[in-house]
Amino acid sequence: MPAEATSWVFQGTSPLRLDRFLADQLTGISRSYIQDLIVQGIVRVNGIKARKGHLLNEGDRVDMDSFARPEEREIEPSPDIPLHILWQSSDFLVVDKPAGLPTHPNDFSDRNTLANALLARFPAIGNVGDDRLRPGIVHRLDTDTSGLLLIARTQETFRVLRKLFDERKIQKTYVALVLGDIEQPGEIRAPLAHHPKNPRKMVAVKEGTEIRSRPRDALTLYEPIERFGLYTLLKVQTKSGRMHQIRVHLSSIGHPLAGDRLYQTSQERSRDSLGMKRHFLHATEIKVPIPSDPSPHCFENPVAAELQTVLEQLRHRP
Repeated sequence: MPAEATSWVFQGTSPLRLDRFLADQLTGISRSYIQDLIVQGIVRVNGIKARKGHLLNEGDRVDMDSFARPEEREIEPSPDIPLHILWQSSDFLVVDKPAGLPTHPNDFSDRNTLANALLARFPAIGNVGDDRLRPGIVHRLDTDTSGLLLIARTQETFRVLRKLFDERKIQKTYVALVLGDIEQPGEIRAPLAHHPKNPRKMVAVKEGTEIRSRPRDALTLYEPIERFGLYTLLKVQTKSGRMHQIRVHLSSIGHPLAGDRLYQTSQERSRDSLGMKRHFLHATEIKVPIPSDPSPHCFENPVAAELQTVLEQLRHRP
């Protein structure tokens, strides 16, 4: 049942933050969830919509509208979003995510994501996983990255696949088009952390790098497949699963993805003449060891059509 509308009068003699006060009143609900509710505008102090950091003084009246408890939240199914299923069993799915479609919503009001499309066709996955915003989703791809994704259909499968990812026993392979000429295979072993000033970005941590979050180890392997002079097509494998890992690592060695405006410098943007509306990164293969099968399942997917068009253009340049 949704929590009913409630009112309180603050009796403290010292000022207290609104979110802390509500966390004390609403036992069993996290402070971060309470902060989200305040941002949604359902909390008023003395009749005025409040900020989460508002300081309450003695005698202030706090009114809160009814709201859904965390365990009651659900994302909306979206049957109109196309879903390309490459393989399915009663345990998991392998889907081809197009560029431009987020893997999952960041808010329960979002409807245009892969997760919304999955729920429309497989309602039971709404109860799979450890985050109701990511039903059945074992790993993710950036919005503008296309390719293969594993989706668990049962909680037990989710647990097994997450364990395999944590133990780095699932092998993911990507193709990436980068700026510059790369002749030899290589590896990039650099910890990643959140950018200290831009919440949308990550940063490869080197000596002297300014960071404000704990860096996490990351390893990326790459080898050239095809060279075009100003660009190189790479086969890329990750030995860890960090946010924006391939994009940040390749950018850190001076070879950002073609079309990646977030991680290209201004000079690199001026050199990137392909005019792409997305970055060139596609998850083309994934190998999954299955306990009941001695050989891993290998799923493959060709490069997305719009990326293949870019490659054809490069091959026919004079």
